Amino acid sequence: MRLFVAVEIPPGVQERLAAVRVASRDSAWRWVAAGNVHLTLKFLGETDEGLVPRIKEALDLVCRPLTPFELGLAGLGTLPPSRPPAEGDRRPPRPPRVLYAGLDRGTVELRKLVLGVEEAMAALGYQKEQRLFTPHATLSRVRKEQRPRDAAELLGRFAGKSFGAWRCGGAVLFLSDLGPGGARYTELGEFPFGA
Repeated sequence: MRLFVAVEIPPGVQERLAAVRVASRDSAWRWVAAGNVHLTLKFLGETDEGLVPRIKEALDLVCRPLTPFELGLAGLGTLPPSRPPAEGDRRPPRPPRVLYAGLDRGTVELRKLVLGVEEAMAALGYQKEQRLFTPHATLSRVRKEQRPRDAAELLGRFAGKSFGAWRCGGAVLFLSDLGPGGARYTELGEFPFGA
């Protein structure tokens, strides 16, 4: 079972995020399916089915003491980050691999949630993430061997644009099935705050 822990994004915000896809005419992007955009807290990867009850119990213990908070998505970014070359830097700019919507509120609370999830999953044998958590909602990935031509245009067009805000009330454990049409997500459990 391929699992991950995430915060769901409500339909109204998902609809506003779809405007980015509509604005792009570049076939180098492989867009996340409508309604599948989310904020990943922890990718667990291949997991033995027998461990799922313990994962659920741990997530419940992390989420139960927390209180709901507001999250908001605004603007776009790329991974690796898009930046002008430094003076004297002769290396070619790195092409983006991921296009995402960034957070404009709730970052501190989301990082606290991620820290709790990381600690709980480490206690179950999962490796802790070594990179600093950068909260984002992945909208698209670049198709293999291709380079998007409209990344800078999209970043400029949606700079600072709000995609909406919502009250985050918990986390979700998802099963991810990879197929030719992209990933299909199945909810395995919801973990509300303050329950």
